[in-house]
Amino acid sequence: MDILLIEDNDRRRVALLKGLSTRGHRVTPCSSAEEAEEMLRFLSPREAPADAVVIARELMAEGGVELQHELNERFIGIRWIALPADRNVTWLARELDCPGLDVLLIEADDHRREAMIAHMAERGDRVTACHSLEDARDTLAGAHRPPHAIVSDVSFADGNGLSFYLAASRRFPEIRWIVTTAPQLLPVSA
Repeated sequence: MDILLIEDNDRRRVALLKGLSTRGHRVTPCSSAEEAEEMLRFLSPREAPADAVVIARELMAEGGVELQHELNERFIGIRWIALPADRNVTWLARELDCPGLDVLLIEADDHRREAMIAHMAERGDRVTACHSLEDARDTLAGAHRPPHAIVSDVSFADGNGLSFYLAASRRFPEIRWIVTTAPQLLPVSA
């Protein structure tokens, strides 16, 4: 597995690099999210930087979230693991071996989308989130491999999720689909 390792502690970065390399992984180490972004500038648009990104949890607040959004917009299927400071390479190796799904999530509502991303990430799924059907079409067109599953709302400002499903399922018959709809709040009469 190709792993982009982002860890600012030199000793820990070297220990993780050695531990992952001895387990057969190809590791590219970086000391910050900014360094990782700089490295990514040299990749071609179709060239995925890694199968997984392992980032020190505290670095998520120091550019990691922005890097995650940038990579998720460009590539489907990159797994993100925020590594807690109290976990070692053995724990990380188990996390990397845990099979998850590559999921394309299409949800217009920001709060609902973030909640769904968090839920799926807790289960070990790798989520690429889109806010519109146009965004989802562009994401699928640029994908180096299709996702395992697509979770889509029904109603969007730019179209119907069911129509999108029917069109895309002909092109990608192996993808599993979940079509959702946001609960509608009914007005309460006095």
